[in-house]
Amino acid sequence: MLSKAIGSRIQILRMRKKLTQVELAKLAKVHRSYLAAVETGDRNISLESLDKIIHALDMDYDNFFKDLIIN
Repeated sequence: MLSKAIGSRIQILRMRKKLTQVELAKLAKVHRSYLAAVETGDRNISLESLDKIIHALDMDYDNFFKDLIIN
């Protein structure tokens, strides 16, 4: 559940910033297929990768986790 919630949050924020998966992956220095699997919840994200993605989205941790919905 947590991996799906985090992936969904990344996807929503990426789309709000009008970034493609390729663009965000380049900014975060992660592979696009890894980012895609994280967004769908098919892959658990490492803390290091989450840190890279949050910074690539130009966010801080408080704002990233603020609206995270975990079912």
